[in-house]
Amino acid sequence: MRASTVPVTLAGGSVQVNAATPGGHMTTTEYDRFGNTVRELTAANRAVAREPSSATASRPALPY
Repeated sequence: MRASTVPVTLAGGSVQVNAATPGGHMTTTEYDRFGNTVRELTAANRAVAREPSSATASRPALPY
């Protein structure tokens, strides 16, 4: 798989760009209508956010 970039226009003229790299790593960057970066979630930060933490590890699994 090679890297790919997918721009998506959001309401209000802002743009979200999703960039995928080999291995399924995804970075998302959102820009306002002037082209300024307003939010970014890197592949590394996404991986950290998906890791179980000590707070979630002690909770019982949901029944569904």
